[in-house]
Order: sequence, then C-alpha cells, then structure tokens
Amino acid sequence: MVSDERRGKKDVLNKTLRGLDNCLKEGILTGVATSVCQTNIDELLTEEWLQHLIQRGVHYAWYHTYRPVGPKMNMALALRPDQLVRVRKFVTDMRARLPIAIIDAYYDSEGQALCPMSTGVSHHIGPKGDLEPCPIIQFATENISDPRGIYATMRDSAFLKDFRELSAEHTRGCVVLERPDLVKQLVVKHGARDTTVRGTAMAELDAMTPRFSQWLPGEEIPEKHWMYRIAKKYWFSDFGAYRNANHGATAKAKVQALLAKA
Repeated sequence: MVSDERRGKKDVLNKTLRGLDNCLKEGILTGVATSVCQTNIDELLTEEWLQHLIQRGVHYAWYHTYRPVGPKMNMALALRPDQLVRVRKFVTDMRARLPIAIIDAYYDSEGQALCPMSTGVSHHIGPKGDLEPCPIIQFATENISDPRGIYATMRDSAFLKDFRELSAEHTRGCVVLERPDLVKQLVVKHGARDTTVRGTAMAELDAMTPRFSQWLPGEEIPEKHWMYRIAKKYWFSDFGAYRNANHGATAKAKVQALLAKA
C-alpha cells in the first residue's frame, strides 16, 4: 500500500485508523492530516474519501502538499503546478458541499498564496521546545524554556522577525522551496542551531535546488463558502505582511522562471 511505502513499515494505514477511532470514541476533537503527493493525489482528492471520514465521525480534514525537503528529498513525489491548483480547487469545492471542516494553510480568502510563518500566524515548536520559523525550517535561536515566557520570547526573537520579513519581501509562497539560499543566509547571520536529531540540516539546505511553491500568479481561486471567506478575511489573512514587498513584475518573472523548469 501507498502508506506502507511512504512510511517504510507494514500495516501503517490500519494502525492509524485504529488510533483515529480510539480518539473519536473518547470524544476528542479529531482531524485527519494528509500529505498530498504524486502517489496518493487521486485517492485523496475524492468526495468518497471525505465521505468516509465523515462516516467515521472525523471533525476536520487537513490537506498539506508534499514538500521535497530533508535528508531524503524526493522530487518525483512533488506535485506539479497544475496539481497544486487542482488541490486548491478541490478544497474550495468540498468546503461548500460537505459537512466537514477542511483546512489548508497556504491561501487567503481571495485565493492569494501566503505563508503562515511570513504573516506571523504561526511558528513551530520542535520536540525539544525549540522555536523554529516553521516545521520545515529546523533551526532555532530560542526555546520555550526561556524564563521570559513563550509570548515574549517569540515576540522579541530577532531570528523569527528576520525570517518573517525576508520571506515576505521575496515571495508570497514558500521561501524554503523558492529561496533556500536566503534561509541559509539567515541561519548563518543569527548563528541558529540545527534542531534536528540527525544534525545535517545545513547540508540539506545546500543540496536543495530552487523550485516553485504555492505562489502561482494568475491561478488564484477565491473561497466559495461564506463562512470560510469571513474566517480567512479576519483570522487567516496576510495581515499586511506583503504590503511593502516587491511582488511586481520582477518577482512574477522569477516565479515564472521556476515554473518553466518544472
């Protein structure tokens, strides 16, 4: 099965579903997060899959798109630009039709791409409490054990602030995928530590080749359901992060050049 191949173990899906059912039996707010890639896109982007989750009693579904990062980057699994648009269209369509919440983290109410890290909507706390810019940028200069408290630590972090501003300045998409050189630049500037167990995050950055992300100018798909439009407008928008950024003709040309290599 696809799940077994991706995770490198046997019976992965059935064990996951048993854990899912256990959570639901205990009355826990439960969702299913999926990483959409070339080997599972046709199975996951179906109304039948969502109906199956609804019948099980699942409260929400979360669609991530596979991002080729880490020690075993697999470019063959990454979605093409047209498939990224397909995912977005499917999510907006199903939100307007089915009684299950569907979450995505890459777009505002008008369908413009955004990065939750760049907008300040979220950062990531690693297993050891390290405050990382996002789940796929595994470097940090602060930890939640800081005596100032988590709010003050995140608010005052020059490392996180620089990441938000530099990312928003250069792209509405994923700075890791589009500009790994900028990520390395900030890591070196702040002397950030590698928060991975493997200790090879910098070498992995060096091995990356710039590619496109969710920012596909001209392919915006607005939210269809009124509730999602309001929620995203007030609680999940860009909050002005890109207001002063140079996302004009030069930036668009860079994105189009990356797409041409896809």
